[in-house]
Amino acid sequence: MMPDLRDACNERSHQGRQGAAVSKKVCVIEDDPLMLQHVGDMLTEPGCQVLLAETVAQAHSLVREHKPDAAVVDILMPDKDGLNFIME
Repeated sequence: MMPDLRDACNERSHQGRQGAAVSKKVCVIEDDPLMLQHVGDMLTEPGCQVLLAETVAQAHSLVREHKPDAAVVDILMPDKDGLNFIME
């Protein structure tokens, strides 16, 4: 059973080595701008950083820079198949 992403974001942030709070990060990859915003809004909670990407190329950049804890990926994307993105 897959964990509910909202529950994962609602968990208390854990403390890093320096004592600073570390938030959960979720990357949402969706080519439909309205759906992208809707899913992003649903996941926005205190302690959760939501990263939004409309293309697989944008998602690669966000993943390299932010190293998210989870991703919500549209399977049918115009620039690349979402399943291939997950496998990379």
